[in-house]
Amino acid sequence: MSGASLPPAFVRSLAVVIGINDYARGIPPLRTAVNDARRLGALLAAEHGYEVIEVLDSAATRARLVALLKDELPSRVSAGDR
Repeated sequence: MSGASLPPAFVRSLAVVIGINDYARGIPPLRTAVNDARRLGALLAAEHGYEVIEVLDSAATRARLVALLKDELPSRVSAGDR
């Protein structure tokens, strides 16, 4: 395409990775969700330069996720981030 320009590069890349093995209310536990989340976060950080926020198992409460989405991320993300 003639005259087409590439989109601007992102200033910073952030990822929220959530992994829960242990659920409540009769839901059977999973075996690999936490490990999968850790490995995905490590790959995103090492190979793609992401800043990774991991929220794993008992830390993945409703209160933590709401605080992350309403307060923490909006204060950390700027217009040039993804």
